[in-house]
Amino acid sequence: MPFKARPNDYQIEEAASGRAECRRCHKKIGKGALRLRIVAFVCPGRSTAFFRCAECVDPKLAAAVLKVCGAAERVPCTSKMEATRADQLRKALSLAAQDPAVGAQP
Repeated sequence: MPFKARPNDYQIEEAASGRAECRRCHKKIGKGALRLRIVAFVCPGRSTAFFRCAECVDPKLAAAVLKVCGAAERVPCTSKMEATRADQLRKALSLAAQDPAVGAQP
């Protein structure tokens, strides 16, 4: 069976331990901090997860997330998380997708 690429999966969550680092700024994401989990499918049956802190949401990432999920309101979050907390990152995704200057790192 030929390999068929799958789109990445995205999920909003709170950092469980504070050991992971942001894929963009390379800073540790503190325990309980809001982050975006990016699950990339490397090959059939294998995947790897990366993280982005809430401050590093940029237009390119926002466009990729919205392409997969359809709308910021449809980006899933962990079941343990309060909906209002997840809405903070959803709002950042929406703003970054609309305005290229939002979320841009100097």
